[in-house]
Amino acid sequence: GWDGANATANQLLSVGIPTVGLVRNSFEALEPLVVRTTSEQNIAIFAWAERQFGMADYKVPGVAPLLPGLHSAIAAAAEQGYFVVVSADGGSELSPIPSPSQADLYRSFVDDGASIVYGHHSHVPQAFEEYRGGLITYGLGNFVVNPANWNEYSNTLWSLVVELDFGGGLPAWRVWPYRLHLEAPGTV
Repeated sequence: GWDGANATANQLLSVGIPTVGLVRNSFEALEPLVVRTTSEQNIAIFAWAERQFGMADYKVPGVAPLLPGLHSAIAAAAEQGYFVVVSADGGSELSPIPSPSQADLYRSFVDDGASIVYGHHSHVPQAFEEYRGGLITYGLGNFVVNPANWNEYSNTLWSLVVELDFGGGLPAWRVWPYRLHLEAPGTV
């Protein structure tokens, strides 16, 4: 619930780890988390999730929903010179490919000015692409899970890892696979 999520966010913040996507109401869902890299590039991170349990509403705290105003907020941040990242929690679980509507939506965020669209939710690796100078990952897999809970689905035991290097102005990126291993039955 909200109390547990809020306590977790506050604990993370107390050790210097900011969060994004947990909001007091849906109006906050259009406000990005702004961070600065060591090369002094301002980054605006937007986060949203498809409708599910715990969604924020205009008077209810929770997870940031996908709102029509997100496109305008992305465009405004890009126009102000921010490097824009969109964290998108959506898509079909266990599907190895994104749906055409998901691809269209994620590409529209790049069209609005996002440089990176980080898709997640599928629990299996999906496609990634460079689109109009932006990087889109549709699903990176299960990077931080207990593999014992997912070993009945073979594609859930590996992930894609994206490395970004902001050292030269525009970020350079590379992607490589990462495999989770079971040490012994029932252990990690």
